[in-house]
Amino acid sequence: MSNTCSQRLLLSVLVLQFAWCKTTAQSYFTLFSANYAQAAQEVISTHPVYQSIASNLALPIQLKNENKILMGLAYQQSSLVFDSIPLHQNFYSLGLSAGFLKKTKRGSILTMAIVRMNTDFVKLSQKSYQIGGVVLVNRVFQDKLTIKYGLYYNSDRFGPFFAPLLGIDWKVSSKWRVFGIMPQGLTIENKISGVFRWGLAYFSPNMTFQTNAPQTNLYLHQSQTRFGLFTDVYPAKKIALTLKVDYPVFVKYSVYEDTQKYAANIWGIGIGGTRNASTKPIEKLHHSLIYQLGISYRIELE
Repeated sequence: MSNTCSQRLLLSVLVLQFAWCKTTAQSYFTLFSANYAQAAQEVISTHPVYQSIASNLALPIQLKNENKILMGLAYQQSSLVFDSIPLHQNFYSLGLSAGFLKKTKRGSILTMAIVRMNTDFVKLSQKSYQIGGVVLVNRVFQDKLTIKYGLYYNSDRFGPFFAPLLGIDWKVSSKWRVFGIMPQGLTIENKISGVFRWGLAYFSPNMTFQTNAPQTNLYLHQSQTRFGLFTDVYPAKKIALTLKVDYPVFVKYSVYEDTQKYAANIWGIGIGGTRNASTKPIEKLHHSLIYQLGISYRIELE
């Protein structure tokens, strides 16, 4: 729940993957971002097996007493290559999030609703839509340390998905900062100057998409766990250019039939239902190093 859950937050400061992406803690607030990612070619393949284009827009509306209304819009297109089945190669995620941030004596409480459309857009149906939400509590223990905890829910195609959230925003020093929300993602950032920073990042997005080609009774399940190295360059005060290389420790794209579902899925662990360990997906796809270029408009936080 980053692509990661998370960690695909809201994530990210307020958009969970897009909203998921916006409940994430970090040293800046991202109003707009766009990025392109591509996997390196596999030895057994003559073409890239994964490409992604994504963008996020966040709009905070200031109210009285430091409370805020938070609006988010996110878009992602993933292009996948399957060699053994004629599955449609382009999958899209389009989502809208709306929430309320309540200021408290010890921090804040975020509640957010998320509606997204995850599909190949060959045909729209009720199966294309997913509804979710998040509750996230921020507790400030020191000026340099904030602990976050809460719960994320989404009506995924494999069944109800629940993810307990645990996050941190720790300003270790004037140069080093650790922030993120598990299971979606975690970042260690080094701010060398106002122009350049670098760091290490963990990202674990988990998503499902309704498919309509070659048949309408299938869904695609994306699971990723990635570790990466990134650099941010600021050509202007609020504009950041990002170069990132991820190493996928675990990546799987599996296609299942609609009847293969869990009774519930908690933090990636399926419980009950008909999709158990003996279920064989129709197709699996793995990819290698992932290269990403991005641009974002950020407001620096203290």
